[in-house]
Amino acid sequence: MMRNYHLSQEDLALWIEALENDHVSSLPDNLKSHVNKCHKCRNLVVEHSSILLLDGVMKPFPGLLPKDIPVTGRKRVFLAAAAIIILLLLPCAGIFLLLNMSKNNDATLFRKYFSPYPDMITVKNLSFRPDHTENLFEGMNFYSLGNYDSAIYHFNICLSHGIGEDTVAFYKGIASLASGKTSDTAITVFNSLIRKKSIFSRRSEWYLALAYLKDGKPKDAKVHLRKIPAADRELSAKVYSLLIEL
Repeated sequence: MMRNYHLSQEDLALWIEALENDHVSSLPDNLKSHVNKCHKCRNLVVEHSSILLLDGVMKPFPGLLPKDIPVTGRKRVFLAAAAIIILLLLPCAGIFLLLNMSKNNDATLFRKYFSPYPDMITVKNLSFRPDHTENLFEGMNFYSLGNYDSAIYHFNICLSHGIGEDTVAFYKGIASLASGKTSDTAITVFNSLIRKKSIFSRRSEWYLALAYLKDGKPKDAKVHLRKIPAADRELSAKVYSLLIEL
């Protein structure tokens, strides 16, 4: 049966047939013993049978475990390509996770430190001009209720008529920041108030820093936090605490 102490084509055919039909136990003892002892013949059987395993023609069988199946040319190329793809994707995945974690942390800090500025217009009964006073107080009413979109609508009417410019603009910026939308409007408003050196410029630095934080720009937030004087009793403690967390 065996030629030159190795399996012949006939022997190999008997092995494959036995494996296909799950009748390995019916093989002659000398064939089974030889394959168990001869590494070359064992690999030969495994290499041929692996094709049947991969095609689903047969099931794994005792004594020839998947780890014994040699990595042939196609499989080797496939595994190498898969390994390269994984190695290329791992750094990208790591960067993505770090950026995502950073953004999540910035958003958490924004929610922790942001609170709308109190309604001083209604409390002090400020009235800049007799006309459009209704829009001003309607806007502040919606602002206090947390209906920021409606508040912004009335603030825009006031601003279009030049009423309470800096004050109304300041509250509009905060309403924009609190509305859950992008921070673009708030950033524009607060930067304008800072450049004009309005009475709200210091508070605008604080809210501008929070706007940048909301946008995931902690470096810009730090720049404006450091512009707030340490002597500011209302803000200094919050600024110090936030800088530590950044």
